[in-house]
Amino acid sequence: MEAQQTPQSAEGEAKVITLCGSTKFEAEFAEINQGLTLEGYVVISLGMFSLPDLPNYDWTVDSSDLKGRLGGVHFQKIRMADEVYIV
Repeated sequence: MEAQQTPQSAEGEAKVITLCGSTKFEAEFAEINQGLTLEGYVVISLGMFSLPDLPNYDWTVDSSDLKGRLGGVHFQKIRMADEVYIV
């Protein structure tokens, strides 16, 4: 029986993969995340699949640009990755 090698980055560490795609595919994200993790990848996924129900927060008047800031966090996750996997 052959031992499987963990996919490695140029630095010799486990490769980091960031998952990207539509939030409507939450189940598919979970399935792909699990499969890649079992293969030895470090997987970074979406932080949330819907906007949170925050008390006294009106998403139609997003004055603090929370949606934009969440998008910025995801772009940082992409920059951290060795590879991007589109779901």
